[in-house]
Amino acid sequence: SNTLRIDTKAPDLSSISFETDNDGMTDTSRDTTFLAKEGDTLTLRFQTREEIIDPTATDSEDQTRIPSVIFSYTDESGVEVTRSADVSADTGTTNESFIATYQLDSDDIGIESDVNYSISIHDRSGNQREYTDISSVEETVGVSNTLRIDTKAPDLSEISFETDNDGMTDSALGESYLLATTGDTLTLKFQTREEIIDEQATGLNSDRIPEVTFKYRNENDEEVEREASVVSSSDVNAIDNRWFVATYTLNDTDLGIESDVDYEIEIHDRSGNIKTYADNASLQSSTPPIAVSNTLRIDTKAPDLTLISFETNNDGMTDSSRDTSFLAKQGDTLTLKFQTREEI
Repeated sequence: SNTLRIDTKAPDLSSISFETDNDGMTDTSRDTTFLAKEGDTLTLRFQTREEIIDPTATDSEDQTRIPSVIFSYTDESGVEVTRSADVSADTGTTNESFIATYQLDSDDIGIESDVNYSISIHDRSGNQREYTDISSVEETVGVSNTLRIDTKAPDLSEISFETDNDGMTDSALGESYLLATTGDTLTLKFQTREEIIDEQATGLNSDRIPEVTFKYRNENDEEVEREASVVSSSDVNAIDNRWFVATYTLNDTDLGIESDVDYEIEIHDRSGNIKTYADNASLQSSTPPIAVSNTLRIDTKAPDLTLISFETNNDGMTDSSRDTSFLAKQGDTLTLKFQTREEI
């Protein structure tokens, strides 16, 4: 009523696939990579060519032989970190299809790394097969996708400013100040160190497009905020999803202003991590710091005089009935001297 079967051959995989529940966007420079940030779950599904000892094994010996999946990545110090996955049988299958999952938590912060993994399985006879890394898996089955952890907030690599003002530099402020008056456009250009969610995003990610807010003090010393329009750069050298241009055109609501311009920048990387630079100071104190070589200044207030005086080179005498008047005859020069509150 029984038969004997020899099985001295190690089991092997027949297929493998990956998933994450990340709600961000694909990084176009890694279009076969699944991204994951804190709170997301890494999922590795695998099938075997024969039945293996499954996670429900109760025998003490067999419990040491249940499938094992270890995810590994490199942390910001270059040290390899390992994370044990939870392995379960796929619903409705018979000891040949399994799911391994690991949810990223606060211990996985500040990481930008592709994910490696090892898989250990035992067939029903107890023969073991161990895949120590991606390369050893690829020797058995095709692997078309990769997992990548990105729990690090994006940051800027460069920032610059422009205005289309057709006036002149204020020598008291210096050439680093870029002036703007009514009708002029404030332009802030920035680049990021990695791809971020761009202005074309839809659905949930439409709330993650880049935001730039210009800020200045009005004549009552109250802070005023103006939302900029942010689009991808059209520069011929621009890198997709990394170069952006923010603009705001001064209008009649910005009259009577003499103020330097501050700004806030908010960006999300393709995994959904957020970075907010609250102001110019936070930009320059960030790690790594972002050099800001220019300052935008709004001047929509008309200039005015502080002093005025008159002279003539007339060599006659004062008219006693007009003792505050300077007289001039043909050939004399009328002179008016005036000073202003700002450079003109």
